[in-house]
Amino acid sequence: MPGWTREGDGLLHDLGGRLDALHAATDTPLTARRTWLQAWVESFPDWQPWAVGLDDDDGGLRGVALFAVKRVGPVDRVVLLGHGPSDMLCLPARGDAAALELGEAVASWLRGRRGPWHLYARHLRATDGAVQALAAHARGRLVPGDTSPVLRVQSGSQLDSYVSGKHRRGISRLRNRLARESRLTETTHLHTADEIAAVQVEVERIFRARDLELGRTSAMDRPHARAFFRAVVLRHAEAGQVRLTCLHIDGRLAAYVLCFLDGDVVRMWNCRFDPELGRYSPGKLAMEASVRHALEEGATSYDFMRGEERYKDAYATHREVAVDLSASSHRVIHAAESLVLRVHNSLGVAEASGGRAAGPAGRVRGVIERATS
Repeated sequence: MPGWTREGDGLLHDLGGRLDALHAATDTPLTARRTWLQAWVESFPDWQPWAVGLDDDDGGLRGVALFAVKRVGPVDRVVLLGHGPSDMLCLPARGDAAALELGEAVASWLRGRRGPWHLYARHLRATDGAVQALAAHARGRLVPGDTSPVLRVQSGSQLDSYVSGKHRRGISRLRNRLARESRLTETTHLHTADEIAAVQVEVERIFRARDLELGRTSAMDRPHARAFFRAVVLRHAEAGQVRLTCLHIDGRLAAYVLCFLDGDVVRMWNCRFDPELGRYSPGKLAMEASVRHALEEGATSYDFMRGEERYKDAYATHREVAVDLSASSHRVIHAAESLVLRVHNSLGVAEASGGRAAGPAGRVRGVIERATS
């Protein structure tokens, strides 16, 4: 059956159960499913949602690509729904033939647009056939994207089987220091929407304080990013898909680790510690508690999500590399956009899930992100 295109703020609602069924059949990650993407659509209203899809003979979806479009100067900027604060995104399709057809349909939609355009799609699966087809038919460029460190475990395994003795001794020293100074500590793992809403103000305070300490613009100071952070966390909490690990010292929230439950995979999206309590390394203790709790609940993987950072090295057993795709309607536009993207990719970007850069580099990231969002 021929492909189709649709647009509008009600797009995800209209696709409804058909989209959910496609996502379930194609093992689409939580960060590219309807609840997540709907929160993005509502939080970034200056982007217009678009879909390119393929129907099957039974009224279901064989494949769909979900985009957002915004005019920036004379150029239509095209991104995948969820661009920026999300993690792995994809172009889900049922089988190789549908993937190839979907990639061709998206390229045809792009070529048929009036006026100049530029597509930038991040965090894609390198093995995604639709991505490969789109790159070929749209004369796009695929480059290595961010790396996601992952801890993969065997059923029934304990965390101590995967971390080094040096790491275990370091955690013990941190706990002993708190005990020597008679500091009272409490670790909780919150999962209901009410529990999480009750600590939301403190979580956001620590989020912002840590960003400012590192010299970067915080997502909590960007209205759209802050709105997305709140919406995506509470909506998934209502569905029982959030674990918020909180470490309190003397009754004060000292650190948190925010995770999403994606089947038997735990995806760590955001973590911060209170700079005023940094001497106790509460972030390390909270992370240890979060990973240990995930394994105790039966997780087969703990995905640290995109970004290479030192604290992840203590746990990761594998690394998954995404690809980024860029394409343009004209080689001059592509050359100009590619220059921006080269700087963007060499520096990285602080986004709603939390950037990593401090000082001048972090400020440059913020400028580039605002220019490309």
